[in-house]
This record gives sequence, structure tokens and C-alpha cells, in this order.
Amino acid sequence: MIFLMIDCKTKTNRQIWIPLTFVLLLLSCGGKPKEEATKKGQQPVISERSGTNKTQALLEQADALRLSGQYEEARALYKQVLKGQKSNLRAIRGAQLETVSLQEFQDAVALMKQAKNENFLGQRLKAYRSIKKAAATDPNNEEIATLFGSSALLVHRFHEAGRIFKSQFEADHSRVDSLIGWIEAAFGSHNFKACLLAFDNLSLIEERARTDEKVDAHLCELWYTMGISASSLFRYDLAIDVLNRATKREPKKARFRDALAAAQLEAGNFANALAELKVLERLAPSTKLIHYRMGKALERMGKKQEAVTAYREALRRDQEAWQVAVDCAR
Repeated sequence: MIFLMIDCKTKTNRQIWIPLTFVLLLLSCGGKPKEEATKKGQQPVISERSGTNKTQALLEQADALRLSGQYEEARALYKQVLKGQKSNLRAIRGAQLETVSLQEFQDAVALMKQAKNENFLGQRLKAYRSIKKAAATDPNNEEIATLFGSSALLVHRFHEAGRIFKSQFEADHSRVDSLIGWIEAAFGSHNFKACLLAFDNLSLIEERARTDEKVDAHLCELWYTMGISASSLFRYDLAIDVLNRATKREPKKARFRDALAAAQLEAGNFANALAELKVLERLAPSTKLIHYRMGKALERMGKKQEAVTAYREALRRDQEAWQVAVDCAR
């Protein structure tokens, strides 16, 4: 999972780690609910540009009504759009809005504010419970749903988070934040097949990274996540490809190179694996299995004596490494 660290200016001066998806959410909404989501009955303003296109104008009006909690009125407009455009995905989703009362809408917004405060203070479980209650109170609010997914990630409710983010992304492929959340949730639950399924849309993340510094700063972590997932499913060519990208961009990150060396070794690229392991030995000599993997690579390359030397070094560093002893004796 991808995290950012922030300093929380409280009495304890704690440092808080929060997922990238939660940061992207706060940046997109300014760290607080939209103003239009606090009042009901306020009529949305339609721009002159949108007024030239009746369908677009209806969609914009319906979206604004939705944000202000006027779900029944919004649903009616979405259905009106569907009469002329039956395949309009935005209207299809809008036509499925559930009935939520004004009081429930306001209660959900209040719970969302509470959850944001609790998250900021590091009270992750409290925040999760608050936002889960908000999502149950108002299932139509997309901002609440996104915060619910992020909070679920924080408390390792990966299946719950994955369901939310996957649903959001499938409904709107421009939601790169939801795609990243889906990947994090799938990886966190060790559902590597789902992780690679989400990574079918990796090009969308890479494209967004060109213009979004926050996404770009964590692109290597996403490549690493994809590499680990691919290796776990024996797709070593894919793993090597993305891990190569990560190591080229951040050559001093030991765990990226460790994962690349392991993938090269499993793929049978013994010379490449050995080269990566030698670089890794200089970067992080205490890395586990480094000399054992060197021994495996050397043995497969026919360099038996060098392999034995590497195995002995591995055994010297970890005397409980029984597999090393077996390979060395063999």
C-alpha cells in the first residue's frame, strides 16, 4: 500500500501515515466537503455554454442537484436524459440513485466531517466507523464513498475497499484515484489476479502522472506493486519489465532491485540476476537471501565453486537457513 507521512500538530506531535488515495481526495476537495453539499433547496446555476446543449445542460443540472442532496429531482433529470440517450453511462448511474431524506443527507455530511477530523488526528478505527455509518446513511454520496474506501484501506479492510474503488472506477474510467485504490486493496489482500486486472489500466495512471505530481511521485511504487503481483503469478516477463522501470527511475531503492533480481532468477536469466544481486549487495548488504540467490544463480551458470562460496556466506549470515545448507551440501 502506498503511504505519505504528515506531521500532526497535536500535543503528542505524532507522525501520521495516510494512503495516497486519501491525499488525492483531500487535494481534490480542499480537505472539506463541498459547500453545495451542505444545503438543500439551492438551485444550481447552469452556464451559458452548457445551455447550448440540452443534454449536457440537463446532466449538469442533475449533477448539481445530486451534490446538494436533492436526489429525487436529480434522478428525474437523469431519466429524462435517458429518453434521448439510452446508453449514457452518467445518466444510467444517476437514474439508480436511492431515495435519501434531507435529514439523512445532512446526517451523512456531518459524519463525513467527523471522519475527516478523526483521520487527521490518527484515530483510524473511529474514522472508519464514522464514515461507514455515513455511507450506509447516504449511499449516493461519491465523496463519502471515496473516503470510506480510503478509511477501509487504513484499517486493512481490503475487500471492502476494493469493492468500493472497483465500482467507482468501472463507472467512471477517469477516476484514477479509484483505480489506485483498487490496486492497493487487491495487493493488500494478496489478490494478485485482481491486482493485475486493475493494472490492465496502468496506462491511465502513467498518463495522469505526466500532469499530476502526487501520482508521478508514487509511480515507482505502483510499478513495484505490479512486479510483485506478476511474479506471484509466475508472469516473470511482465514483472521484469515493470521492475526495470522502477529501478531505472530509483536506482538506489534496494527492495525494487531485490524484487527484480528474484524475478530474473526465477525467469532463468541467471547472468542478469547475478548482476542485480551484486548491485544490491553494495546498496544493502544486509538484505536477506542475497547470497543464497547469488549461489543459485552461480550454480545454474555452472560455477560450482563460486556457488558454494556464496552458499557458505549465506549460511554464515543466517545459521537457521536450512535450505542454504542443503544446497551447499548438494
